[in-house]
Amino acid sequence: MPMNRHFSLAVTGAVVAAVIVLPLLVFAVARALDNGEIAPNVAVAGVHIGGLSEEDAIARLQVHEQSVRETPATFTVEGSDFTLDPRLVDLDLDEGTAVAAALEARRQGGFLDQFAEWVRSFRTTVEIPADISMNADALGAVFTSWETSAIGIPAHEGGVAVVDGDIQPDYPQAG
Repeated sequence: MPMNRHFSLAVTGAVVAAVIVLPLLVFAVARALDNGEIAPNVAVAGVHIGGLSEEDAIARLQVHEQSVRETPATFTVEGSDFTLDPRLVDLDLDEGTAVAAALEARRQGGFLDQFAEWVRSFRTTVEIPADISMNADALGAVFTSWETSAIGIPAHEGGVAVVDGDIQPDYPQAG
């Protein structure tokens, strides 16, 4: 016996409604159970902190910062390799500001905007920029020592010198 046409339309409508309503319902429940965690698939400086509390996210970024501080970076200047120890330049990651921005990620707009961001979170990551600072004077001193070592003899603009009462030219030199 063939199915009643109205029953067939009702089943089709119920399936379509379920496909649309079920994700909205799951999102609404997830949103209601949210305890202030960072939204899914959010990262700072390449470190995934989505789903973490503010305190846990700060702790994870501090571990990352410590790892970066202990990992020297190699640079090449005029064909010479130099290693920068991040501890020499007081490298600092502002975890608090980064986590505050991460807590706001995917949370802008109304219910449907946030639902759309939640759906996007299954395939994309929001990368929060990290505010990393260094001691400019210490970094300048490191660069100056590298420059002197890499170039050898620095350039000299020249000048005039008085030697035993005689004026002597001090000719410019290329570095």
